[in-house]
Amino acid sequence: MKVLITGGAGFIGSHLTKKLSGIGNKVYVLDNLSTGKLSNISFLPKEQIFIENFEDKQFVEQLIKTYDFDYVIHLAAVVSVVETVDNPLKSHEVNVNATINLLESIRLYSNNIKK
Repeated sequence: MKVLITGGAGFIGSHLTKKLSGIGNKVYVLDNLSTGKLSNISFLPKEQIFIENFEDKQFVEQLIKTYDFDYVIHLAAVVSVVETVDNPLKSHEVNVNATINLLESIRLYSNNIKK
């Protein structure tokens, strides 16, 4: 199965990526590396790693259209309380608006999505 994990280079995402890859799934990671690390997912082929901002609506839409994932696991977020307080608009853009854009892209363009 093809799985997209947003935030897949972070602590939780990288462990999930490793587990799902280890049981035969083809896992793709979308992460801007703001808190995640490329070294956390060094076992993945480079063509399965997308270092992009999750809030880039056009990129996410094209990713969903192109790969038609079976599963999408969404872990990307602004997780720092300090960042959220200091920049609430950016936090809202990533944590709310970008999540809605992801869900809408899946609804419109994903034929194989199971979860």
